[in-house]
Amino acid sequence: MKSTVAPAEAALDVAAARRDFPLLAREANGHPLVYLDSANTTQKPEAVIRASDRFYREQNANIHRSTYRLSEEATAAYEGARETVRRFVNARSTREIVFTRGTTESINLLATSFGQAYVKAGDEILITGMEHHSGIVPWQLLCERTGAKLRVIPLDDRGDLILDDLGRLLTERTKLVGVVHVSNALGTINPVRALIGYAHGKGVPVLLDAAQSIPHLGVDVTALDCDFLAFSGHKVYGPTGIGVLYGKESWLSKMPPYQGGGDMIASVSFEKTTYAELPAKFEAGTGNLAGAVALGAALDYVTALGAAAYRSPREGSPLLRDHAPLRGPRSPDHRHRPGEGERRLLRPGRHSPARRRDDPRPGGRLHPDRPPLRAAGHDPLRPPRHGARLVRPLQHARGGRRARDRPPEGPRGIRRMTALTDLYQEVILDHNRTPRNFRALEGATHSGIGHNPLCGDQLTLYVVVDGGVIREIGFQGKGCAISKASASLMTEAVKGKTTEEAEALFTRFHDLLTGPPDEKADAKSFGKLAVFSGVREFPVRVKCATLAWHTLHSALAGGGAAASTE
Repeated sequence: MKSTVAPAEAALDVAAARRDFPLLAREANGHPLVYLDSANTTQKPEAVIRASDRFYREQNANIHRSTYRLSEEATAAYEGARETVRRFVNARSTREIVFTRGTTESINLLATSFGQAYVKAGDEILITGMEHHSGIVPWQLLCERTGAKLRVIPLDDRGDLILDDLGRLLTERTKLVGVVHVSNALGTINPVRALIGYAHGKGVPVLLDAAQSIPHLGVDVTALDCDFLAFSGHKVYGPTGIGVLYGKESWLSKMPPYQGGGDMIASVSFEKTTYAELPAKFEAGTGNLAGAVALGAALDYVTALGAAAYRSPREGSPLLRDHAPLRGPRSPDHRHRPGEGERRLLRPGRHSPARRRDDPRPGGRLHPDRPPLRAAGHDPLRPPRHGARLVRPLQHARGGRRARDRPPEGPRGIRRMTALTDLYQEVILDHNRTPRNFRALEGATHSGIGHNPLCGDQLTLYVVVDGGVIREIGFQGKGCAISKASASLMTEAVKGKTTEEAEALFTRFHDLLTGPPDEKADAKSFGKLAVFSGVREFPVRVKCATLAWHTLHSALAGGGAAASTE
């Protein structure tokens, strides 16, 4: 089906584009459906639906294995889709395009195959603190299998990567750097060109998670010079269950197969198997043939929308301005400061529309700044047609300022935190900006080191115990606002208490964050610590909030122990 949208040189006709998506003809509560969850999965235009339907109706046969006409047509359609992907990301050859089930499988494929070939005990994999689960767990599994170590580039309290210590984190032991191009939680556009250049200067390959950037920015793998890239079809108007792993041929050719079975075999005997050439070596079994064909249709559709709706860096997109190269440890150029609009993908209002206020996923801190849309003719305070219907549910979802929109109160008047943004209320922001007892203590009788690799939190705790009482306590380190504020509040809470009282408070505080809601968790018994009561809704943040307490527990138990939330 030919798209009805305007050509690339014209402004996007939004009404015409909406007509391309059958599901948007539905009504919700008596109004035309407005879909705000595209960061999770996109709706499918008629062209994609028809491509999938046509394959099953007219071309359905297995590929690469038969010589009859139907199989040849199916093979041509499948390989034609591969060429479409190659052209879309500007890869040098279709040998570098591997079809997978999505970004998750692409990263798992790489972690397994690359890991088998290149990673051993003592090596390191470097990722960022804003990776999706799919960019964390496969590498954790690899480290568990091999004895390698996962290292994390931390975030600051604005949700930007802290790149000052990149020279320390990226060492001769680093075998691969994995970085998300655009954060699904924050909308941050990372300085991937500079990161890739810096890593390559150290001889380290880079994986780019482009799941969120592919549908918004366009990605030129040749210009970026990334070694690997992963994305999912369902994020870019294509079907679910289909995705892509791009890899430079020089890397893929040296990596072992991910799975064994049909189509990845050139010849097989009980004595020896010879593997097929790229990319078939990584495509064992019968894949999602119709999904690949429909993905090709989706990328053609996006291309047809043109520059009015889709900005490619090859077209000089203001969203991907060139960043200064990373010059060395602690260079000012290491500080990437998205948030000025052109470096963050956000929509009108305080939050990304694809994020519910009660979303517990890691990295879910929502950026409070409005994007500068007025320059593009969009005033977030004066929404266009349908705007009121969009703003009202968004205000409700984010807990607007009106009393009826506020989160419900918990037992004894403690307002339960129902969104990650509530963690940054006044008391936590205050203790993050001006942490109490932030100092080293000479003559400390007990000390401990705490590390939360997932968020990059690090702290050293110093304690002076005299007569069983904590007389002085201090800490130093860096980390997210939750971690630093928790350490600050903890030092205030335990100073002057006996070690037994401090241990008891640690147990109660840990239960507050990890156990069921406590009816007795009132401000009288917990003091300011009660503000952390809602952290239990966000498991990853529990590690941030309890790090200082675990470090205190270890210090009191061992006099110089190290604690970790790994």
